[in-house]
Amino acid sequence: MKKIALLLIGIAVALVASVYLFIPSTLVITKTLSARANQHSVYRTLVNENDWARWWPGDHKNNVYRLNGVNYTEGRQQFTAQEIMVQSEDDRESRSSEIIIVSADVDSVQVGWEMKLETSSNPITRFNNYRKAQQLGQNMEQILTAFGTFISNRSNLYGFDIRETKVKDTVMMATKGITTGFPSVSHTYSLINKVKEHIRQTGGQETNSPMMHIMDLGNNQYETMVAIPVNKLLPENKEVYVKRMILGNILEGEVKGGYGVITASLKSMDNYIKDYRKTPPAIPFQLIITDRSAEPDSTKWITRLYYPVY
Repeated sequence: MKKIALLLIGIAVALVASVYLFIPSTLVITKTLSARANQHSVYRTLVNENDWARWWPGDHKNNVYRLNGVNYTEGRQQFTAQEIMVQSEDDRESRSSEIIIVSADVDSVQVGWEMKLETSSNPITRFNNYRKAQQLGQNMEQILTAFGTFISNRSNLYGFDIRETKVKDTVMMATKGITTGFPSVSHTYSLINKVKEHIRQTGGQETNSPMMHIMDLGNNQYETMVAIPVNKLLPENKEVYVKRMILGNILEGEVKGGYGVITASLKSMDNYIKDYRKTPPAIPFQLIITDRSAEPDSTKWITRLYYPVY
C-alpha cells in the first residue's frame, strides 16, 4: 500500500510540475489570415461598428458582439490597429486584445489578432486558464475567418462593385446650367432635352444614355452639366457644345437609389482611388439608366457611375 501511495504522490507531483513546465505564466494567443484586399479599405471596415453586423459570425446587440458565450466590443483605435475588448461569462473584467492590419501589397493584407491571458500560480486554475485560452483561440479563428471572407469581396468594402474598364464614349454633346439649391429632376431633364433636340436637328445619333455631373459652387449654387454620347462630331451653338473624353482607363460601378446613395457611392470611388493610388484626370459622372422624369420613386433609380483614372 505504501508503494502505491508513493506512486500516486509521484504522479500527482509530476502532473503539477508539468502544469508549471508546459503552461507559462502568460499565455499569448495569436491568429492570422491573409486576404486579397487593400489595407486602408480593410481598416475602415474594421473600425466601423455598422459594418461588423454584416460579417460577424455570432449575434449582437447594442454594439456588443457575442460568440460562444464571449462578448466582444471595440476599444481604442490606432493607425492600422483596433483594440478589441473580450469578456467571457465567468470574467469580472474584460481583457484587451488587438487586431493589426498589415499591407503585403496594394491589394493584399495580413490580419493578425493577439491576446494575452495571465495564468494563476494555482495549478488547477492555471490549467483552466489554458483551456480557456484554447477556447478563446478557437473563437478568434472563427471570427477572423468570417472577417476574411467578407473583406475578400471588394463590393463589401466599398458598398458596390467597382471595376476598372476602358473609356468607350469619346465624343459627346453637352450643356450646363446653374441653379439656386440642389438641381431638380425637371431642371436636369430640361438640359437633357435641349441636348437631345440639338442632336436631332444636326443629324446625329445618340450612342448611350445621358450623362450628368453636379458641382457644388458654394453659397447654395449648383452647376449641372449633362452630356449625351454621339456617333460623330456635330456642330455647336451658344448653349450646346462638343465634349471629348480621352481613351484610357475608367472606374465603373452600378448603384440603385437616389442622390444620397449616389453621393455616398462617389465618395467610395474617391476612397478607391486613394487606396489604389490612382490619379483622376477628369471629373466623375453619372450615366442615367432609369428615366428619372418618368420614375418619381428615387429608390428605384439605376445609375452607372464612372470616374476616369490612370
